[in-house]
Amino acid sequence: MDLRAKDLRLSPGGGIQADSDSVLSSVELIDQDTPIRRDRLRSISHTMMSKLGVAGLKGQAGQNELLSAVWCGDLETTQVLLALGIDKDSIGQHPRMMTTVGVISLAAQCGHDAIVSALITAGSDIEGRQFPYSPLADAASTGHTGVVKILLAAGAEVDPGDGRRPALLSAARAGAIGAAQALLAAGANVHGFYDGKTPLLAAIDAQASGIVKILLAAGADTELEQDGRTALLVAVTLGSSTIVQRLVDASANIEARSMGKTPLQLASKLGHRKIVKILCFAGALTTTENTLQTARASGKMRIDKALRELVLWRRRTQKRVEEWLLDCDGLTD
Repeated sequence: MDLRAKDLRLSPGGGIQADSDSVLSSVELIDQDTPIRRDRLRSISHTMMSKLGVAGLKGQAGQNELLSAVWCGDLETTQVLLALGIDKDSIGQHPRMMTTVGVISLAAQCGHDAIVSALITAGSDIEGRQFPYSPLADAASTGHTGVVKILLAAGAEVDPGDGRRPALLSAARAGAIGAAQALLAAGANVHGFYDGKTPLLAAIDAQASGIVKILLAAGADTELEQDGRTALLVAVTLGSSTIVQRLVDASANIEARSMGKTPLQLASKLGHRKIVKILCFAGALTTTENTLQTARASGKMRIDKALRELVLWRRRTQKRVEEWLLDCDGLTD
């Protein structure tokens, strides 16, 4: 059927009605309950007329119109263009970046839940395999939890397995807690590597403490390495005491080494006093003398003093523990 724009209407239920017996001259949408962007509709009408019919919109001009409508978050215009037969998998230049983008990926990046749903209903490819990132990863990277859930419900692959960046890692980089939780609930691989990073390492790089917390709760491996450094060593290097504490609480190896240095020695060298205390209280005292030497060599005298205080505190605590154990001798359960 040669669809004519004159009699395109939104039915009371929101669907598209069409009549093929009219002349292509304008787009008329009648739905009193829906706010309509008349400027966008006039743009479509002008494009239609300039192309001398719907057939003229089947090429890149129509795809550009669809991408523009999606970028604007214009659901009504998107529905009209899809009804006219514009490619549901339209590709064009991203409105803000010098890259190509698929229409559903653009909708996912923008967080337009209703448009994503409309595109899925129209049969749009929810995987977008011709692009380096899936629509799901795009939604996760921008923290649009609603879109993430819509795509998952439509059957989007949680872990593509085709060399593209996993959505969970995208969420971790963005610090998108809601998206990460939705992906984990859908079975996302918490240990998956991409570009030398796991989601946990990506979250630490981004200093996203909230993401680190939920990844550790999901069983993320703290000993997988990035450039020869465990998660704890990366966190110490960045000086993130909150994340260091979370990792220590999750039983991360406090004696792991990178370039011959333990986390305690590295924290001392970098002058991260709070992290030094966290590690010492966690029991990282097997290399105390070397750490003191590292602190002196680095000119971190305050760290040196703090370490000495902690060593003395530990010795006093140990003495009290030994005295308590002696007092318990002879007692029975």
